[in-house]
Amino acid sequence: MYEGYKYSLIMWWAINIAIFCACLEVLESRLQDANIDSAVAILFLIPVINLILVITLCFMAGTVGTNQYGEDPRQKGMPKPPTA
Repeated sequence: MYEGYKYSLIMWWAINIAIFCACLEVLESRLQDANIDSAVAILFLIPVINLILVITLCFMAGTVGTNQYGEDPRQKGMPKPPTA
């Protein structure tokens, strides 16, 4: 068997784990922007449900103004909306 095979397999796994971690970080950031608990990220491990959730998160607007995770980054430097 080819000797370099095991090293390329290790490299393949390392790259996939790095990409997976980056995707989880972006997912957590998007969930916080929508003011959704980060525990929902577990549902992304279920194959059919993750497709539905990704499409939903792509088209869902984030929370307007401040939420429990901080200020709205798109409104920095803009006047605060009037409160009713």
